[in-house]
Amino acid sequence: MIPVKSNMKVMLGIGCDRGTPMETLEKAVGAALAQIGATLEAVQGIASIEAKRDEEGLLALAENRGWPLLFYGANELSQAPVPNPSEVVRRHMGTPAVAEAAALLAAGINTADLLVEKIKLRGQDGKNATVSVARITEASRVDKVGRPHPPDAMVDALPGRLSTRQGRILIVGIGPGSAEYMTIRARQAITEAEVVIGYSNYIALLGDLEGKKVIQKGMTQETDRCLEAMRHAETGMTVALISSGDAGIYGMASLVYEVLFKAGWKPREGIEVEVVPGCPALSSCASLVGAPLGHDFCAISLSDLLTPWPLIARRLESAARADFVLALYNPKSKRRTDQIVTARRILLRHRDPNTPVAIINSAYRDGQSIQITTLWKMLHCDIGMLSTVLIGNSQTFLREDLMITPRGYAGKYPNLIGSARDGERAGRSLRLGLEEWHNAVRAWIAGNPEMANPHAAARFFDAPLGEILTAIAEASVEESAGGISAYALDPSRLDGILSVIGQSQGQDQHLSIEIRGNGSIMQGEITKLEQDGDRIFASREALHVHVPLAAVATIWLIPRSIDSEIYLLDKNGDLLLSVRYRQNSHIALQPFRLPTLPL
Repeated sequence: MIPVKSNMKVMLGIGCDRGTPMETLEKAVGAALAQIGATLEAVQGIASIEAKRDEEGLLALAENRGWPLLFYGANELSQAPVPNPSEVVRRHMGTPAVAEAAALLAAGINTADLLVEKIKLRGQDGKNATVSVARITEASRVDKVGRPHPPDAMVDALPGRLSTRQGRILIVGIGPGSAEYMTIRARQAITEAEVVIGYSNYIALLGDLEGKKVIQKGMTQETDRCLEAMRHAETGMTVALISSGDAGIYGMASLVYEVLFKAGWKPREGIEVEVVPGCPALSSCASLVGAPLGHDFCAISLSDLLTPWPLIARRLESAARADFVLALYNPKSKRRTDQIVTARRILLRHRDPNTPVAIINSAYRDGQSIQITTLWKMLHCDIGMLSTVLIGNSQTFLREDLMITPRGYAGKYPNLIGSARDGERAGRSLRLGLEEWHNAVRAWIAGNPEMANPHAAARFFDAPLGEILTAIAEASVEESAGGISAYALDPSRLDGILSVIGQSQGQDQHLSIEIRGNGSIMQGEITKLEQDGDRIFASREALHVHVPLAAVATIWLIPRSIDSEIYLLDKNGDLLLSVRYRQNSHIALQPFRLPTLPL
């Protein structure tokens, strides 16, 4: 037994299974202290790994005994020179030791002061606790950079659950910039911070920052700001990293996490991160012009500094086609002048030229300006990097200089209140809601016999062909879709299906095919259709068509008395290839469970 001086002070390093009760921990501590003849009065605090910060038994032990708590990250613990490293512990905790390493770090990294390497005690419930004991000496109380180990408050054994000072990064969204529109928590976060980092224009919006270290960075230096925040937080400081609007919407939040993860950070260890939400630009701007975001909307940044333009263009095309209200961020700069021009051209393919547009510059800041215009005339307006452009959908209207996008009440309730329109029910889904719209598809086909085909219905409902065929296939015998039936065929039988179609040809008969892709349609007759390796091959003289087999997700059959049709669709339910053939052969219909198709 190592002799214990009456004034000896020790630190406990503790590791345990998740859910280990306080009683087991107390027994393990008692056994460890008994090995060196120490009493509970010698204990100055407990140290453990960050992952145990919420361990109830450990917290209860510290609370019950009045011992401060000290937590270390796995990376820091792994640097301690322990006598009994364990690969099992490393695999589970990210460090080869917890109890020994924590005790040494808390006492001052002097291996000679490790009085109890570690003892392990198993409770009656099978939960394990491990305890190590390290002595605190005057020599060990100062680390290599001159800081006391452990903190003075811990050595003095003040009551309560005290942990070491841990660095924090507060990613603060300050809203539009005006003080009255900054959240209470955002103001608190800036007050708590010792270091404030941000784009110089945003820092200027904060006003007095006396007593704080202020680091201002220019535009395009976002990564530098994150690295500065991480470096200061690693020293134990609280850092406020400033974003305008909401930090999680085109702000600093995602980049901070990317930088931290690249540096090996784990959420429950080391630096603490908090994202403080703020009022986003699209909300601030919308509030100034009425209610343009009253229905489905999306935000798209036109900046191609980090995003390829073809991807931005696809997003614009999809949003416009789907009738979203759009909020365009970063529409224009001194160097990027063509993006807004091209974006408008894409939108005009799907939107009326008179679609309302609002352009808001510097919302709720000095120099605020609001311009109400149309999609056709918007390029004549003042648009820059401080602009947010709000573009309405097909239902958006202007009245008294206000831009309003209806939620849909007038479409269901003629007078906004009272009874619903004929065919609709108050409080229930619309006739074109999820539960009913397939019925509407079949009713439309039955009511329009002159154009009763799936393609016409797909155009009318602006839906994928696969969804229309699904609706037709769901029809009961009594509820026929205009005399049309549809059957889903097993894609694994494609080779056999093509063989049957080929056999249906007479000597002088041709197969009619239709191919759609990239917005174009090709129709014609072929003399050969077969599966060729990983492709479907169709040809006639100079006409040769190849469809990748892997692209075929579903196969549909529409049988008719004379000419039947086979549809090959992709995963989105769009047409790859359709074949019309003479119905003098029979394709066996076997039940096949159709995968869910996206709308």
